[in-house]
Amino acid sequence: VVCVAYVACMHLLTTASLLVGPIYLTLTIAALLSLVSPTLNELASHGKTRQPSMGVSCAPKPKTKQRTKKLSILSNDRFTVNKARFVDFYSTGIVTATFLVYHALYVDQYSKDNIDQWLSSTCLLLTHLIRRFCECMWVQNSQFSSRMHLSGYLLGVVHYLCLPFVFVPLVVERSDGNGSCRLQSSIQSRYLTSIAMIGCLYFQYQQYRHHSILASLRSRNTASAKKSSYSIPSGGLFEYVTCPHYMSEIMIYFMFAGMLALQSKCGCVGGDEVKSIVSATPFKVLGNGATSVLLRLYNSTHWIVLLWVATNLSISANKSHAWYLNQFGEVYPINRKRLLPLFW
Repeated sequence: VVCVAYVACMHLLTTASLLVGPIYLTLTIAALLSLVSPTLNELASHGKTRQPSMGVSCAPKPKTKQRTKKLSILSNDRFTVNKARFVDFYSTGIVTATFLVYHALYVDQYSKDNIDQWLSSTCLLLTHLIRRFCECMWVQNSQFSSRMHLSGYLLGVVHYLCLPFVFVPLVVERSDGNGSCRLQSSIQSRYLTSIAMIGCLYFQYQQYRHHSILASLRSRNTASAKKSSYSIPSGGLFEYVTCPHYMSEIMIYFMFAGMLALQSKCGCVGGDEVKSIVSATPFKVLGNGATSVLLRLYNSTHWIVLLWVATNLSISANKSHAWYLNQFGEVYPINRKRLLPLFW
C-alpha cells in the first residue's frame, strides 16, 4: 500500500511539474489579451487602478448598456477581496516550496551533488516568499478601499502554487545505477550562479526599500487626514520610474531564471528518462508530437515564468503610470518613466 501511495504521489507531482509551463504560457497570453479586452482588463485591475468610488477600473468606459451591466457585475465588491490578502499568495508559496523540499530531501533522497545544484536557488525563493509575507503583514498598509477582483486573487494563488515546482526538480535525469545525477558543473557556471545569487538578494533589498517608501507615504497621509491616501512617491529609483518595485520583481525573476538555466545546463533537470516518466502519466495519450512539445516547455519553464512576470508587471506598471498622470497631472514629474529608467 505504501509503495502504491508513493508511486501515485510521484506521478501526481510529476504531472503537476509538467503542467507548470503550459499554465504560465496561458497566463501570459491572457495578460496580453487584457490589453484589448475590457473584461480581462477589469479582472486584472487592482488597488488604485480600480476606482472604488465609481465601482469601475481605469479601463475605457463602455458604450452600451449591456457592457455597462457586465462591468458592474465584474466590479461588484461582493466579488472582490482586500489587497491585504496578498499575504495568502506568499503563504501558499511557502507551504508548497517547503513540502517539495522535504519531499526531495527525505522522500526521494537525491544525491548530495544533485541537491547542491537546486537547493541554493530554492532557498533564495523561500527568502523572497518569506520577505514578501513579512512585508504584507508588517510593512505595507492596504486600506479597505484597495481591492482586487476574486479572479485576480485566484490567479495569484495559482501562480505561487505553481512557482516552487519550477525550482525543485521532481523530474531528474538519472545517469547511473544508483539513481544519482552525474553533474559537470564548471567553475564558470558556479561563478555565474554566485553573481545571480548576489543580484537576486540585491533586488530583493531594492523591492523592500521601495515598498517601505510607499508604506511610509500612506502612513503619513493617514496621519495628516488627507482626503486621498496617495501622493507622489520620491526617493530611490522613484526619481526615475513610477514602479521600481515592479522592476525589482522582474529582475528577481530574471536572476532566478539565470540560476535555473545554469542548473539545467549542468544536466540536473530533464534528460531522456523524462520520456519514460511521461509515459506513466496521463500525458501518454497525447502522442509523441505533443509529448515532445510538452517536454520542451518543461525545459524552458524558468524562461516562461520570467516572460509571464515581465508581461504582467509591465502592464500593471503602465496602468499605474497612467493613474498617476491622471491623478496629479502636470505636478507629476514629466521625465519619470514607467518601468525602465531612461527608456520606458
